[in-house]
Amino acid sequence: MFTGGSSETNQDVCFPNFFSNLNSIFIGAVVPSGQCAFTLTPIGDIDYTSHEFRAVFDPGSSIRLELGGFLSDGEDRDLFTFASPPPVSDDPATQVPIRSLVTNAGGDFIETDVRAIFGAAEWSSADDSLRVGIEARYTENEITGSSLGDPTQPVLTETFSFFTPRFSVDYRLNDDALIYGSIARGAKPGGFNPSAIQDPARPELADNLTFEEELNWTYELGLKSQFLNNRLTLNAAVFYTDWSDLQLNAPDPGGDGINVTNITLNLGDARVYGLELDGILEITDNFSIDGSFSIVDNRYKDGTIDSRFATPASGFFAATIGGAFGTPAPASPCDDVVCSSDGDVGGNRIERTPPMQATFGAEYNGFSSNGDLEWFIRGDLSWQDEFFATPANTATIPSRFLVSASAGVTYKDFDLTLWARNLTDETYVSNSFAVIIPFGNAYNTFYGDRRSLGATLKVNF
Repeated sequence: MFTGGSSETNQDVCFPNFFSNLNSIFIGAVVPSGQCAFTLTPIGDIDYTSHEFRAVFDPGSSIRLELGGFLSDGEDRDLFTFASPPPVSDDPATQVPIRSLVTNAGGDFIETDVRAIFGAAEWSSADDSLRVGIEARYTENEITGSSLGDPTQPVLTETFSFFTPRFSVDYRLNDDALIYGSIARGAKPGGFNPSAIQDPARPELADNLTFEEELNWTYELGLKSQFLNNRLTLNAAVFYTDWSDLQLNAPDPGGDGINVTNITLNLGDARVYGLELDGILEITDNFSIDGSFSIVDNRYKDGTIDSRFATPASGFFAATIGGAFGTPAPASPCDDVVCSSDGDVGGNRIERTPPMQATFGAEYNGFSSNGDLEWFIRGDLSWQDEFFATPANTATIPSRFLVSASAGVTYKDFDLTLWARNLTDETYVSNSFAVIIPFGNAYNTFYGDRRSLGATLKVNF
């Protein structure tokens, strides 16, 4: 059997951020007095096309084979600019379109061509109680990068290649229980830093133009089972992931103390242990409950350096801060008490990953005697533990507890669902990222949706 497919994506992006708290610092410098400070990134466009084909050999015996290929080409234009429009006003005469402020923007242009071949082989025992599989993929990423707005920087072209195998085995203990295991390698492609500053007097900076692949090996053991005449389903899994050559944002060391431009470098390793549980219990033919729980211990390994937290404040910014407050700027965002001033994050938890999460749901459903009408009522609870926002573990995103509900009816080809999310109208931060700059840390926070009500209607024809 042969299958294939193609897809195409085109997207224009523009995301402005408002930094009113910087105005007092930059008065008379970057932002004239009385004006607003905006950073705009990303601005640009994304254009990708991909094609895939595969051939499957499945004669119905104990052997199954698969072979395929993948092609993709794309362009990603990511601009960055700092703009200072007039003060915000209701007067249409003074309102300025954000895109009109994008002049002489810096940024990167990345063109990516991906070529990959993949295959799989699977063997099953005669009674289907044992299955052994192997999968493999070889990928080549040819990347061309250049720095937008800076013609002095070189155009870079290089091919990054990696091999990602996966081995798996399943064994069915009986009709109601199956155990499985897998070993898999994952990869995040390498790339360029076209905007990395180069200096003939410092040849070591040439190494910062390129960052290598981020790799990991994941080991997993699990159980899938059913009890009580299939009314109770229980699944469990434990896993361990070993990461190497983590790609982390870092200040450009060629910036001579200004250091506000981040580039990507391979700065260390990490490891993750985890446990996941989920289950469903059908208490009656119409009423069921379900839930899930996960716990993760994820930490950077010793020697991993996030140099954003060791960035010295000097040059222009030190002079600006010193002039504004009459004191010298600190040598690092860290004080060796809350976090390490040399940027060492070894032993710290990985950012933006909750250590624990849990869900619980209950559903009551029914149908008419002739089967034309089906309906359900459902409630859901979800809890997420607090987690760190930065590798230095200097800020946390608080835990949250959310309540949602839904009800629906299906009649022949019509399906209507009424839903309510965040029913108690909790205010919570869903995520955050930090911009580490020499004169202080800026945290961009993203709030989750407040209470929202809606209806979804589907018609099959």
